Amino acid sequence: MTTDTERVAAVLAATGPVLLDFDGPVCGVYAGELNVRAADQLRSRLRESRLDMPSHLVDERDPLAVLRYVGTLGDAALTDAIERELTSIELEAVRVAPKTAGSDDFIHACAEKGRAVVVVSNNAADAIRAYLFANDLTNFVHGVVGRAHGKPEQMKPDPWPVQAALELIDAPPRRCVLVGDSATDIQAAHQAGVRSVAYVKTPDRRIPLDDEHPDSLVDGMDRLADAVRKGPSMWRH
Repeated sequence: MTTDTERVAAVLAATGPVLLDFDGPVCGVYAGELNVRAADQLRSRLRESRLDMPSHLVDERDPLAVLRYVGTLGDAALTDAIERELTSIELEAVRVAPKTAGSDDFIHACAEKGRAVVVVSNNAADAIRAYLFANDLTNFVHGVVGRAHGKPEQMKPDPWPVQAALELIDAPPRRCVLVGDSATDIQAAHQAGVRSVAYVKTPDRRIPLDDEHPDSLVDGMDRLADAVRKGPSMWRH
């Protein structure tokens, strides 16, 4: 039986550039129930706009889901306002976001092996860049693709962020690997034609992630860093 370690090694041997999700593999943007508070804040903003919220949104814990719903209303001004509100929340959140164990080491390992890293996230690019700068990671990351402002429909699982990252590094999809911790990451990877490594941050997430058929799974960013160091240098195209 092929082990997770062997599967990860095989993926790394076949790829070079890394497309790295942010919230989860790098840090916990919405740690400590901040996701609930952020969703509540967005709902308050919607009530100020006298918007009748559907029942499924009343108890929604994911602020990105709230933003995604607003985007379906066809109100560009309201979408922009909610987008700006969420970006402001995320800029504050990354100042105290707990670092994922091994995430810095993984990014450094990629740099050592010549693997370009592009952060590909549904979070705001400004918040991502602020975190990278504060943690001395800016020079180790080739680029950042955050959510498209005012276009929440282009968040993962839509392949747009992954495709934008591929254009940034001018690399063929099958020579790239996306590292993410959610079903939407793996779905976006499949749609864009890139390989995928699912980061299983808690045991209960292993089966749901495996059900998305990633190329491999790993339960620690530190282990992924070790696999990168043991593997080949970046594929040259």
